[in-house]
Amino acid sequence: MALMLDRRQRAMLAEMGVRVWLPLPEAETSVPAPMPADAVARVAVPEAALSLPMQPPAAPVAVPPAVSATAPEAARPRAPLPTATATTAAFSDTDTGSGLQPLPLLQGQSLPQLQQLADSCQGCALHQSRQHSVWDRTPIPAAGPRWLFVLDAPGAAENAAGQPAQGDAGKLLQQMLAALRLPAAQVRRVHATRCAPEGRVVTPDEVGHCSAWLRREIAHYQPHLIVALGRAAACALLHRDQPLSQQRGQPARLHLPPEDSDLPATLADIPVVVSYPLDYLLRHPEAKPRAWSDLCLAADLVQQRSAPPVSSPDSGIPS
Repeated sequence: MALMLDRRQRAMLAEMGVRVWLPLPEAETSVPAPMPADAVARVAVPEAALSLPMQPPAAPVAVPPAVSATAPEAARPRAPLPTATATTAAFSDTDTGSGLQPLPLLQGQSLPQLQQLADSCQGCALHQSRQHSVWDRTPIPAAGPRWLFVLDAPGAAENAAGQPAQGDAGKLLQQMLAALRLPAAQVRRVHATRCAPEGRVVTPDEVGHCSAWLRREIAHYQPHLIVALGRAAACALLHRDQPLSQQRGQPARLHLPPEDSDLPATLADIPVVVSYPLDYLLRHPEAKPRAWSDLCLAADLVQQRSAPPVSSPDSGIPS
């Protein structure tokens, strides 16, 4: 503690043998007192510390290189995509592990016959809570539907009704179709699995196993375009287990495994557009503009497939 003493008080304390520590003059505070030579020898200072400033600035917040805001987009490392082997194993149609059983014979069956077989299917654990297998049982127009909407696994409402897209999710889908001005005869609705899980989420094995029914249904419909609303729906169609952010915005192609060699090869040419599941849009309305952009992409693809070839006035060759 510094004492504010005048000369007379300091002299009196000196006569009494009391040593007073006085602060250095203000002009000398920036100059450190010299250290005794023996003290210098006793203190080991790392050589690297000599280059440090006397008062280092505050340490910046450490930013990992992988998420650096200044790193160029091409230089940022991306999450590795699943390998083809891992993807095929996760969504194998013939794998009988994880409690899966062989499916009934589906080749050559009509659509009503497929529906009857699905009502008694025990290919996976989903049948244990089944009330009805879920199919779009509305009449199919002679020209066939142009749009096929594939939704995630059905819920309790669909399980009870045996029809797809029930409740609030179904109402939202109706609003989306009205915004696209799609007549009911041009649209079919299906789910990624035939049966509804009870109080849980479907597994990739169940989605992959049940996708055999979906491909048979698509072969009967022959739609111009498929819209996958949800990750399970995309997995059933494409056999790729990836986040929706990596699948949106660009059309994909329907996956046809070797065991479906009897199906028309033209099914692989049907474009698939991936978007958000309906229940997600109900919980997050702010995502609806992005879903609308996906539907606009789908509408453009349908128009391209439906438009007749245009002849060039110069050469007469169809463009």
